[in-house]
Amino acid sequence: MKNKEQKSVKRLVPMASMALKHEFYCEAVIIVSRIMEARLKSIITRIDKSNPGTAFTLEPCIKRVKYLVVNSKDPLLMEHFDVPYLDELRVWKNHRNSIFKTLPETHVSKYRMEKLAKDGFDLLSRMIVSYKKFKKEWQKSLVKIPT
Repeated sequence: MKNKEQKSVKRLVPMASMALKHEFYCEAVIIVSRIMEARLKSIITRIDKSNPGTAFTLEPCIKRVKYLVVNSKDPLLMEHFDVPYLDELRVWKNHRNSIFKTLPETHVSKYRMEKLAKDGFDLLSRMIVSYKKFKKEWQKSLVKIPT
């Protein structure tokens, strides 16, 4: 199951980029949110050694990772995911929610949706770089050197 999710997340990144390129901003935001959620769940699973489950959405994932960072649960996590970045992520998520809640009732300008999508993609790009470094170092720390 884990391999299947990893492959699907890897396939979603180019899809988000393509949606952004072709001005499907709403779709790009949804894809970006899903990737962020999957990456944060992966971090929680690695550090907490517990599966957050499907009901754990982006908001609780951000809160949990921030809790793990603030309480120094793992030095590698603190090194790659700092509190200001997690706060930026939360602000973006709240902005996304406010736009999506008003979407059925009011017109949301193309500029606002484009900015939301581009900001989300920028945050995702930073997350991908940090996540890859974190994962690589985390895997190294698991390997025991025989004596």
